[in-house]
Amino acid sequence: MSHQEGPCASAIRQPHICVKEAPLGDHAVSDRRDGGPGTVTFGNSSAVDTTASFSQVGAYVLQLDADDDELSDSDTVEITVNSSGSGIFFADDFDDNNLNGWTTLAGVLATFQYPSAPGYELHATVADSRMRANLSDTNLSDIVYISCQIRHTGGTGGSGAMGWKHDRLWLVDDSGAGFSVYMALDQNGAGGLYIYTTTDFGATETPLGDFSTPGDPNGNDKKTVELVYNRLTDQVECFYEGASKGTLSVSSSYRDFTKIVVYMKHAYDGTWGQLDMDDIRIANTSAGP
Repeated sequence: MSHQEGPCASAIRQPHICVKEAPLGDHAVSDRRDGGPGTVTFGNSSAVDTTASFSQVGAYVLQLDADDDELSDSDTVEITVNSSGSGIFFADDFDDNNLNGWTTLAGVLATFQYPSAPGYELHATVADSRMRANLSDTNLSDIVYISCQIRHTGGTGGSGAMGWKHDRLWLVDDSGAGFSVYMALDQNGAGGLYIYTTTDFGATETPLGDFSTPGDPNGNDKKTVELVYNRLTDQVECFYEGASKGTLSVSSSYRDFTKIVVYMKHAYDGTWGQLDMDDIRIANTSAGP
């Protein structure tokens, strides 16, 4: 048994190879998985020249059986399947101090250097601001990790500056339908983490469910929020500073998202705070706590 990777395969989500068998005349043949971490789907398990799709990465053993009713034989091949994409589907830490690649949908968003902090982050200068960007790689893995950092920039000079500030990070398809993690924090340790849905790039939204309270923002420190999105089971688990805050289910129609939308409810004018956002990342591995 011999195999080829890539060129003979049409583009599909799972790792995909072509399996080329030696000519076997009128022998009856069958291809099957003999070992590996996931399932293997053959284009035609009775053909000598077929394709194989793998449900997850790892080392597999494929076996070919041949039988002409008088004689029978078999052969195996070992195949290692690696991730079929770059592994990073989107990333922006805003440290290049520009928003190239983003399209404004409403309001005004800009890069901003927080006092005494390195690099740049994102904030709004007009309330209810939104912008959109395309994923750099849409060959999504079965489990996708969506993370960002948020910073409550409110001062301590009044309840308005210290109070709840809101951001959304949306995952949507080309039509604008999808879901978001809704993040809210104040300077007194209160806040919330929710899942909302939209059909119009976040212009309107519907609450789907909430996770447990995130925890104290500890002044102006950055905090990390991460979603672990299982696109096979449609389960979304939310982590705040590395601690799980619960799991919610979303519609299977959201699996094939192609765009990201940032929405900031509040604006920064030098006095009133907001939730700045930084280090947006969508990948097949966790960004860590």
